[in-house]
Amino acid sequence: MGAIPGSVKLLLRALGGWGRDWRMASYLLFEAAYCRALIDLGYRDGMDQASALRAFFSQHLPLTRGLSPKTLLSYRDAFVLLLRFLATRHACQVVDLDVVHLGPEDLLAFLEHLETERGNTAATRNARLAAVHAFARFLATR
Repeated sequence: MGAIPGSVKLLLRALGGWGRDWRMASYLLFEAAYCRALIDLGYRDGMDQASALRAFFSQHLPLTRGLSPKTLLSYRDAFVLLLRFLATRHACQVVDLDVVHLGPEDLLAFLEHLETERGNTAATRNARLAAVHAFARFLATR
């Protein structure tokens, strides 16, 4: 590898990447092929999640579980609300959400949001939670 400019060394030191790990840090900063591979991996992961949600609504719920059309609509509404809430909470677009955006704190905040800001009753909140639980069980079996 060629000489690293002083400004880059300064940046790597500030990031804690200078020393024995400087090669990896500089690789991450400057190797376009590696960065492209990471972006592609993230894209594929996002597409996998979207296909899981599609399969959940188009196959699992109506065919495997035999849920009624009204229950499907209720589950759909729960996910619309959840995804919009998470996008706002994490300051990103819905399409940029990932499984890591739905931690226990996020779910509790969503349930609190349903009751306080949307004025939902405990029964409605629990119905929304049931939709999330059903999706989590579906993901666990894939």
